[in-house]
Amino acid sequence: MFGKKKTFLNRNPSTPVEDDYFARFADGVFEPDADEIVSNIVNDLDGLVDSFPAISLANLKQLTESIKNDIVNQTGKSFSLGTVEFLKIDLDSGKVVETGLEWTDATISVGSENFVVETLKSIFNSESTRMNDEINFLELANGTTEFVQSAKKYASMTDADLPSIPTEAGTMRRFLKMYR
Repeated sequence: MFGKKKTFLNRNPSTPVEDDYFARFADGVFEPDADEIVSNIVNDLDGLVDSFPAISLANLKQLTESIKNDIVNQTGKSFSLGTVEFLKIDLDSGKVVETGLEWTDATISVGSENFVVETLKSIFNSESTRMNDEINFLELANGTTEFVQSAKKYASMTDADLPSIPTEAGTMRRFLKMYR
């Protein structure tokens, strides 16, 4: 082991992330102490030890990039994060609320792009999203636009890193074809 390892055994899962928009590992699949490489990646991320299972978008960006570079590209094997859900602080109440967006079965593979692109692929390629009559295009476009804007703000991502969100149904079909 290199240096002193911080342990997750005494973590406080209710410790909030300081940003108004953040993520959370929802299903316990991702284990920050899984092995030495994962543990070292996690311990290098500012604040993740204290906030887990919540994670800032900046840390999610760094975590996924580091896992891809240090594990996936080295072994050729995919790495599962489980389900990552996205949350925000309601400006009126100050409470944490669900955004309704999640990266289901989040997996980092050799061909993976950044977490925003992968999340949008997961959302738009989900049959349950496409078949849900309760979700209209405007709600989906607004939610995903807020997600992309938050990635710019909190994860320092640029327009070049991020896909454009469609603004009309015909464009949505082209977007879906592009990200399948």
